Amino acid sequence: MNKEQENDADQIHDDDLLYRRFHYTSLRRDGRITSAAYMRPKTRTPDPEISVNVASKATPEETLAVVAKECFGLAVLKVGDVRRLGFTVHYDPSKRNKAHCLIEGVETEMDCFHLAEISQVHTIPSRDISSR
Repeated sequence: MNKEQENDADQIHDDDLLYRRFHYTSLRRDGRITSAAYMRPKTRTPDPEISVNVASKATPEETLAVVAKECFGLAVLKVGDVRRLGFTVHYDPSKRNKAHCLIEGVETEMDCFHLAEISQVHTIPSRDISSR
């Protein structure tokens, strides 16, 4: 990691927000998301490196534009809440995404459940889920 990246990593504070895309099938009827939003796609396996964007470097629209599918929504988490659960937030930018971060340390389905509980739905997927 170069000096610029180290400085950026130091700037991820507990009050920063993280954006997590989720598939419409992870949206519950009560408007909250399920633990599946923090698992590897099409599995019940917790994702040990959960991809998120830090809100200080990307908008919700930019975060959703990457997938270009209407079946994705957006959840928001506060960094401090993620850290209080015992996980780390690691700044992991790329040339294509300067806002990219990873939530690391997730090992169990219960870990995913706890992340879902602290998530607030920002954008509901456009796909109609009322027929599920």
